[in-house]
Amino acid sequence: RQKEVMWKDGKVATNYNAEEVGSNGAANNVSFLPPEDPPLPSNFSRSYSYLATSPNDIRMSDLPKLLKEYRMLVHATESLLNERQTWRESERKRLMQMERETLEKNYED
Repeated sequence: RQKEVMWKDGKVATNYNAEEVGSNGAANNVSFLPPEDPPLPSNFSRSYSYLATSPNDIRMSDLPKLLKEYRMLVHATESLLNERQTWRESERKRLMQMERETLEKNYED
């Protein structure tokens, strides 16, 4: 629970890099996410007015603000999912290139 609150407040750091040991025993630096920040909508905010609100406590006058936050979260989610798909494709290409270089090097030897 504390980590959730800290993440929501932007206080939890995430480790984006790790070492992967290849079949030849050499360590390769692998990026799990791109180092740059994802492109989030300009109006993106990490304050959630209705996170702890019960459905019975929502009034009709709350709906415009609630819908605005919902749209913001949908746009942010779509941006993150698109970025993830782009990253996965580039990572797949990178791994294929590394494998190709290894095979070519082994073929030359």
